[in-house]
Amino acid sequence: GERRLLDTLSVSPEPVPEALLADLTDGDAATLLTSLEKRRLLRRTPDGAPRFRHELARLAVLEALSPSQQRRHHRTLLDAYRAHGGETAPDRVLRHAAAIHDVPRVLEYAPRAARRAASVGACKEAAAHLALALRFVDVAEPAQAAQLYEEWAEQAMLFEINDEVVEARYKAIELRRQLGHCLLY
Repeated sequence: GERRLLDTLSVSPEPVPEALLADLTDGDAATLLTSLEKRRLLRRTPDGAPRFRHELARLAVLEALSPSQQRRHHRTLLDAYRAHGGETAPDRVLRHAAAIHDVPRVLEYAPRAARRAASVGACKEAAAHLALALRFVDVAEPAQAAQLYEEWAEQAMLFEINDEVVEARYKAIELRRQLGHCLLY
């Protein structure tokens, strides 16, 4: 149980909220955490979330996992975050969805995470979230694809205007035309 919990926590660079621990363990989460804290592998943040005592320890545990094991633990965290609904920051859900190529979740959560980042002025982070969704844009419905291109270009051009930004705007315009939308650019 301890090893499984360490493996699952290792795929998350940020502390996992204490409320999710029951979903991540088969037994008593408090007992497992206490044991791991006594062995100095984990510590608690001020809000009670467990995290590795050292980032190097987290990376060592993560690197010992095979790609399929990593995907399984990302899936476990994704399911736990989604079970807790609105309590979870969308960038956390997005990170785990992208790691397992859960395209519907990536397309759903990338815009949410981007809007949240943009609301605090983190335009590069917002653009990065949307760029992640654009990796799967071929699966998106045309209206959703147009929205992703528009939002990514809007965030990206806040820190750099380049050919990619212009191309994204053109793709969005073309998709909107195909949909019969009136364009007022």
